[in-house]
Amino acid sequence: MINKNWMSRPVPHAVSVQPQQAGEYPRKFELNLEALRGGAALIVVIRHAILLSPSLMKGYEIPGPWKYVPPGHLSVLIFFMLSGYVIGLTNKTPINSWESCGEYLKRRFIRLYPIYLLSIILTLAVAFLLLNKVYSWSLIIQHLTFLQVTLGVVIKENNPLWSLNYEVVYYVIFIVISSFSIRPALIIAISLLVVVIATVMPQWLHPMLASYGYGLIYWVIGLWLAKCHTSNTTTKFPQLVSFMLLFLSFEQMNYMQRVFQMLGLDISLKQVDNYHQQIVQFSDLSYLLFCMVGIMLFTDKKIRVYRGLKFVIYFMPIVYLAVRLNKGDLMSLIENTGVGFTILFYLLSLLFLLKAEALDKLSRKVIAWLIPLGSISYGIYVVHYPIIFIIGSFSYFSGSAFEFSTRMIIYLATTLSVGYLLEKKMQPFFRNMIIR
Repeated sequence: MINKNWMSRPVPHAVSVQPQQAGEYPRKFELNLEALRGGAALIVVIRHAILLSPSLMKGYEIPGPWKYVPPGHLSVLIFFMLSGYVIGLTNKTPINSWESCGEYLKRRFIRLYPIYLLSIILTLAVAFLLLNKVYSWSLIIQHLTFLQVTLGVVIKENNPLWSLNYEVVYYVIFIVISSFSIRPALIIAISLLVVVIATVMPQWLHPMLASYGYGLIYWVIGLWLAKCHTSNTTTKFPQLVSFMLLFLSFEQMNYMQRVFQMLGLDISLKQVDNYHQQIVQFSDLSYLLFCMVGIMLFTDKKIRVYRGLKFVIYFMPIVYLAVRLNKGDLMSLIENTGVGFTILFYLLSLLFLLKAEALDKLSRKVIAWLIPLGSISYGIYVVHYPIIFIIGSFSYFSGSAFEFSTRMIIYLATTLSVGYLLEKKMQPFFRNMIIR
């Protein structure tokens, strides 16, 4: 029998993290969550511009010490957990009928598809008009149906769309979770079982199921956190900014990931049809604690071991630095990579923790700036990649670091503007049209 109280614990202010109307936002912790979402999206946008610097300005390579690459993959893991969290908040009633299932899918469709469709049209136009590429109808249909990873490859001119395939898979799995009131712990156990079988015995289960399983663990933990106790403590904005700065350094300085990789349990690249079918790997579980602390910090959710988890993620970079100092290659890394910026961001994160009172006003301003960015995060995520190729197609005003910096500013301004138009203008138009 279906238990209709599968998420019976009341969740304060359980509303969508998206603004309800122009100028109207949800309660305190929902705003903070938008700041986390916005910061993560901006990190992805900047990361791809740096990695594709020769495409943004033909032939240009960022010099070693300046080539700091923001943590884009970690951002996607944050998005997975955020997605599960939001679904948990906004779907407290079990999906136990065709009507409720249809309503749930309709809401997901309205939220995702109109902007997603426009991004695909833009991507195909960029590929054809600027790069003389013509993609097959089968590949296009795969993208139009969110099957671009499951059945094929992702269009190179919009590589980040791989994560939308994973998201949609988890949305469908949620229908089963909700309908049968399955506990998150059981889903995690099943995911781990699938991961082990798909990794050890790929002849039984396709290895890409392992990647879906790792991502599902993040998504379901977000679902579980939505049910956790909400504390009534006053938001400490310096802690939020400190976490964002730690965010900028953690992917490079997460020594736990190095340990995971040394265990040799990641899926072999030779076992899958394309890279995105194994893009979430065993070593990515080393980021679980970091993502959990981030969601709890920005939503005022608390579990008993919260402080212990927080200590671990702040201590991990110290382990990384100690190992590098012992090996004697830290200075070489600073000179030839962007590790210098990574260390700087970590030290700043500690500063905001230790000098919280003095930096409170500045911290409030930083979070206030990130909140509106969160409300257009989906829009900028699905269009920023093809915009890189659009700007890179112009040959004039190129050559030096100054010209590249100018192009970067134009790229960011264009991406944010297009994201704003998609989220604030086009999305409401399509939503109203579909509802009517």
